[in-house]
Amino acid sequence: MHFLCSVHQLLYKLTQSQGKTVVQQISYGSVLAVLGDKHQFPSFLRTISNFTVEVVGITQLMKQFSWTWIGILASDNDIGREGSQGLLQELAKRGNCVAFLEILPAYNSKDRLRQIVEKIKAPSIKVIIVCSTQLYLIPLMEEVTMQNVSDKVWIAPTHWGYSLVFYIKENWKTLNGTLGFANYNPEIPGFQEFVHNITPSPLNNDNFLTLFWETVFHCKLLSNNNTAMSAGKATSFCTGTESLKKLQTSVFKSYSFQEALSAYNAAYAIAHGLHSLLSCDSKDGIPKNESCASVTNFHPWQVPRAVCSESCVPGYRKSNRKGQPICCFDCVPCSEGEISNHSNSIDCTRCADDQWPTYAQEKCIPKTIEFLSYKEPLGASLAAVSISCAIITASVLCIFIKFKDTPIVKANNRDLSYLLLFALILCFLCSLLFIGYPKTETCLLRQVAFGVIFSFSVSCILAKTITVIIAFNSTKPNSPMRKWIGTKTPVSVIIFCSLIQVCICVAWLSTDPPFPNANMVIKPGTIIMECQEGSSTAFGCMLGYMGFLSLLSFAIAFLARKLPATFNEAQLITFSMIVFVSVWASFIPAYLSTQGTYMVAVEVFAILASGSGLLCSIFFPKCYIILLNPEKNTKKHLTGKTDHNTMK
Repeated sequence: MHFLCSVHQLLYKLTQSQGKTVVQQISYGSVLAVLGDKHQFPSFLRTISNFTVEVVGITQLMKQFSWTWIGILASDNDIGREGSQGLLQELAKRGNCVAFLEILPAYNSKDRLRQIVEKIKAPSIKVIIVCSTQLYLIPLMEEVTMQNVSDKVWIAPTHWGYSLVFYIKENWKTLNGTLGFANYNPEIPGFQEFVHNITPSPLNNDNFLTLFWETVFHCKLLSNNNTAMSAGKATSFCTGTESLKKLQTSVFKSYSFQEALSAYNAAYAIAHGLHSLLSCDSKDGIPKNESCASVTNFHPWQVPRAVCSESCVPGYRKSNRKGQPICCFDCVPCSEGEISNHSNSIDCTRCADDQWPTYAQEKCIPKTIEFLSYKEPLGASLAAVSISCAIITASVLCIFIKFKDTPIVKANNRDLSYLLLFALILCFLCSLLFIGYPKTETCLLRQVAFGVIFSFSVSCILAKTITVIIAFNSTKPNSPMRKWIGTKTPVSVIIFCSLIQVCICVAWLSTDPPFPNANMVIKPGTIIMECQEGSSTAFGCMLGYMGFLSLLSFAIAFLARKLPATFNEAQLITFSMIVFVSVWASFIPAYLSTQGTYMVAVEVFAILASGSGLLCSIFFPKCYIILLNPEKNTKKHLTGKTDHNTMK
């Protein structure tokens, strides 16, 4: 007894030092199966088996005696409800039938008890299993005894076997033939002698022992606080020397202390654990880089581990090993796009469409949004080149306007040169629509603007080429080309050729226009904001028509390249069309082989390269003469004749 008090004091000091209340961790009496769930109660242990074991034993007993029509009584608490449900499942597996399942009331309801007893009295009911604690059981047995029910076989679980209902003489006839389950009950060495030698003492002030002594010996103990008796009442007094050995075994079983044995085992389990904790030795399985635990602070790695497989950390899932118990498993990383945010996860969870797992795959984070941005080096570089090219083109236009009356500017229709330079400025600036966050407006405008402006530019080049041919052929006497001289022919060519591209783009926008799209497929972990072209057929028709105009301009300029003149613009146009067609012929496979922001960058580069090719091929040679070789900027030098007719 002194040892048990010492353990209790040690536990009290341990829990008080941690600022916690004392919580029972090792039970000697609880049989609830749910307490065996280590997820809910990781620190709970017990020294008796749970009720699930008894359920199996009861069903085997039913099978042994071929009892298939059974009644069940259950108390209105966890023991009764969980135990009765377990019985129902096990009995159903073995082909037994349950005649009734009645829940005993928590309060002493005579009407409810009579209803239950009426079912018990049914002639076909011979076997009744009781899953109840003592508080619910005694009122029922009083009612059963009062109605003289005596031909039933009662099945008593372990926690009913020591109930006071068996010590009530009136119940003996009713309970005659009861079959009960009991736990293994070996003798505790020295415990019987210890109990038999217990005597009450006024000094220890043990109220429990005093009450027990007065109850079993039917006497009154005198104490320092109770020396006088009421007058007129004869009461025998206890001497304190009465012997517990003389008690009847029906009242006091000196050889059967099952709960005492369970408590004994629980106390020793705690004692051994605390002893190992307090006498920690690094040689006893403690890692070298870890220290022994203190009484007020200890960790799980300092309680020994006994597992088949270590726990799976977040980011992994458990995969059972084929043919092995469920405790043996492998930890498998979650698949791409999935996470597990707690240990020992059975399944991984897929992230939302706009999210992606972290590197460790333990949580989902928003995906990175990617587009050709002005803030990135690639986008900023392309924007800078585009603006620079537009400024250079505008400078060339200013030079041509300033020197508009010089022969080199007046040659081959200077108005067409103005239009072409203005169109090239727009070509360079339209590439800015491809840079930045894709919006509905920019998606609708950028391809259409690119197609129409470039078609207008190539139409201007085509008109200039036709003008060159007309100009050189109109010098012949009686040439039919003379009627085409003037502004109507180039203007008609530009309007007609550009109008066809405008019609293609209008049809495109009316049927299946481009739209912004968040692409979450082509690059894991990234949302690529892009403009879907809508109708790929319309997009192909737009590019195809622009290519047709380029090839037509190239063919006409190539045929006119050998026309006599000191300065023949057809040669420059031929070279410019070679550059233009080469750029866009290279663009198509490059565009189809890239994705995301690089696809947009390829198109911007093609716009800048083709526009620069036109600017350099057609206008830089003229600017060189205007600014650096003005002596060649004469009518005589250009035609070799003083009376050559120039186009204005």
